[in-house]
Amino acid sequence: MATQEQKKKKNKGGKLSRDGMPQARLLTSDDFMAKVMAQDEAQAAAARQKKVWQEGRQRRAVEVAEWHEAEKLRKIRNEEWQQEWLDAVKEWEEEHDQIGKRPGLKKPLQKDFPSEKPIPKPTMVQMDGDDSDKDISGDDEESDEEE
Repeated sequence: MATQEQKKKKNKGGKLSRDGMPQARLLTSDDFMAKVMAQDEAQAAAARQKKVWQEGRQRRAVEVAEWHEAEKLRKIRNEEWQQEWLDAVKEWEEEHDQIGKRPGLKKPLQKDFPSEKPIPKPTMVQMDGDDSDKDISGDDEESDEEE
């Protein structure tokens, strides 16, 4: 019984039912007019929410494309730093083989050739019907840009 009432409340079809109201007073009844107004408001709110959601999806698609490009560049830079470290280690090994152990000659450590941390992938923003751009993850995009 409760599920039937919930289905009536949803009323996705766009038609209002009389719910036992007499037919003569159907279109002029204040109750019926209130239901019509409520349904119109609900449909308008659903349309607005759908539009906001679609705009958010489009924004996220652009952000993800930019993220992919930035991630590719980050990986290239990290590969270059990795290669610099490998070259330094190779140079050290050649000197070590020629000279032998020497107190001042230290093997280059990978931490001396730092790599960039991964950039977080953009997340979908919550769509509460308002225009606030709150991230689901709680990250603030503006604070990342300032650093």
